[in-house]
Amino acid sequence: MTTHDYSAGHRGWGHDYVFRPSDDTGQEATAQGWGRGIEDGDFLLLDNGGQPTRYYVESINYYRDPPDMWSAKLLFAPRPSNCPDCGEPDWEMYRVAERNFILRKTWKCGHFREAAA
Repeated sequence: MTTHDYSAGHRGWGHDYVFRPSDDTGQEATAQGWGRGIEDGDFLLLDNGGQPTRYYVESINYYRDPPDMWSAKLLFAPRPSNCPDCGEPDWEMYRVAERNFILRKTWKCGHFREAAA
């Protein structure tokens, strides 16, 4: 997994995007952009009112021409945190479940919290 920074100050010619929310919850979105090296399972940092917001790249497809142009399906993915039960550093905070809703926060230690879908 790699994080690609498209936040304010990191956008420009050949490294930019257009963002479109897919639902009313803000959990799902699509984006089209330019830049190489993004793969399924990576993260994108996108600008949200001057603050970077992290999205998980569920799937990405590159166009044939130009070859650095892409279209991606994204899921909101807040930055990791420590486990509230034991303080263990986070390993994989969110699991993607049916219909791509985030249903559970899961920490490396095995503790979890149900999340509102």
